[in-house]
Amino acid sequence: MMLYENSISHFWKESNGQLYPTLRTLLREEKISVQKEEKGKKDCYVYSIQKDGIIELKSWMSQSIEKQVHRDEMLLKLFFGANSSTEEMIQRLRERKETYEQ
Repeated sequence: MMLYENSISHFWKESNGQLYPTLRTLLREEKISVQKEEKGKKDCYVYSIQKDGIIELKSWMSQSIEKQVHRDEMLLKLFFGANSSTEEMIQRLRERKETYEQ
């Protein structure tokens, strides 16, 4: 089972048809790396974020939330909140609060 199925899948769904092409793009751009590990009869691939990927993640974290129908970008950004400043996370929460109040 993929790690994301036990973590962010409750508020951010991705299909394999979207996930694997995105991983290939990130690998090509050297924003992530991959290591193959043998787990019994099945191979397992472990992806790790690289320096350029962290830079891009931090940039995305500082952007305002886009409204999504079937995904909750706010919860996704909170999940990755350790990659952003406390002030930025508070600002995102304030934006969400204002949206709901309107």
